[in-house]
Amino acid sequence: TEAHVCVLGSEKAAWFKDTEGNWLCIHQDL
Repeated sequence: TEAHVCVLGSEKAAWFKDTEGNWLCIHQDL
């Protein structure tokens, strides 16, 4: 990971916790 972003092949993903304690994931296909 770099700056809390994981790059795997043609995909980027990041995880973070919202104010209610839920883990959320966002990702992008490059």
